[in-house]
Amino acid sequence: MFNNTIEPFFPAHTTFYVPHREAVSFQGGPKTNYYMQTVFPWLFTIDTQGWGGGGAFVTRFTQQTAFSSTAFDKLSDYIKTGQSKFPQPQQGWSVQAANITRPFIFVPLQLPHDETIFYHSDISMAAFVSALCSWVDGTDFDVEILFKGHPVNLEAMAPLVDIIATAKKARYVTDVSIHDLIPAAAAVYVLNSGVGQEAMLHEAPVVAFARSEYIGAVIKGEIDNLDGTFQKTLNDEPHSRVERYKCWYAWYLDEICHDVSAFTTLPGRV
Repeated sequence: MFNNTIEPFFPAHTTFYVPHREAVSFQGGPKTNYYMQTVFPWLFTIDTQGWGGGGAFVTRFTQQTAFSSTAFDKLSDYIKTGQSKFPQPQQGWSVQAANITRPFIFVPLQLPHDETIFYHSDISMAAFVSALCSWVDGTDFDVEILFKGHPVNLEAMAPLVDIIATAKKARYVTDVSIHDLIPAAAAVYVLNSGVGQEAMLHEAPVVAFARSEYIGAVIKGEIDNLDGTFQKTLNDEPHSRVERYKCWYAWYLDEICHDVSAFTTLPGRV
């Protein structure tokens, strides 16, 4: 088993870099670091506790009044080309062609068995989808939900699709680019999907219901108060939101991420 039992076989001064694991599972010593690829394939995080919502770095973000927008602008240009961590269908979808007549919330589905759900979320994907479907059919808000299947494993979406099929004001799609859906949506709801980070670059209202890298920059969802949560998206003033996103990306790229396209050896701050 790949865990801390390998550490005694190395000199005491050895620093370990463990991929795709966290302290909670690997249980490494004080010289063990955990690294993971981000939603941007050339950027990685290295942390003493884990990755994503499990990283120790998450709580270090604070909103600043002075920051550079360079990181945000650079990554905004990247997604404007239609790029994403996972291949997307050709763009060209529209609400008119899809016959969507009311505002909609875009929900990119995550793999139910993913470790980021297991370790970083207090609710399952099935419970998340079920709660949203029950809410949207009963709320007084004139809104619907558009769910998109995860492109890596559409078969794993089957139990979620069954839940979505029970809702009158919810749809499920697979053949639409997230870069068409995000700008058209009234808000983007995620547990802790990397799509939330991409939605920030589209300047969309983002709601996260689980622990994530970007939780300090977006709206924190309340699964037991979905009316209140949606109202928060309506109250999210656009200029303040974008400034918050720009500040977060400046911090994330300058202080947290390691750009493997920029160097051949790890920088001194690791």
